[in-house]
Amino acid sequence: MSESKSRWVKVYTFYEIFEQQTLEELLQKNGISAQCISRDDSAYDGLFKASIGLGIIRVPQEFAEEAKEIIASFEKEKQVLNKEVYEDTKKMKKEYEKDLAVRHKNIYFFINYVIPVLFGLIFLAATVILAISAFSTDNRGEKGGLILVALVSGIFPLIVAYTLAKEFKASKKAKC
Repeated sequence: MSESKSRWVKVYTFYEIFEQQTLEELLQKNGISAQCISRDDSAYDGLFKASIGLGIIRVPQEFAEEAKEIIASFEKEKQVLNKEVYEDTKKMKKEYEKDLAVRHKNIYFFINYVIPVLFGLIFLAATVILAISAFSTDNRGEKGGLILVALVSGIFPLIVAYTLAKEFKASKKAKC
């Protein structure tokens, strides 16, 4: 029976264009003529894709079993590939979460330790400038209270940063 007069049978329903293109090429490489009938209709915009697929692949009836074997091997390879992609994605997610945790830790450190220390140093510098200006004038008594306030406000952020650092070290030891 010649191929043009033989009956064509459906061997596969494809849901993605790459499946259709890959299978059509695989079947042709194995000497099997294939017809791809698309159900893609822009009016429905993929509405029925999940239920009826994008289309079907048909082959002559005498090549149907051989075509189904080729398609089955394609499906098996696709599943292996999907599993590998899934494992790679899982690995990338773990690496991302680890990197994100490091970033959060760095931000936490910066906000809780670096900024208070910087403010402490700024206030300490202001205290030194005030002290120099107070002692360079004849009226030391009037600025004494101001110097004391500046000194306390300069040292306070440093004390807070030191306390936070101790708590941070203690919490790290508790986690281990």
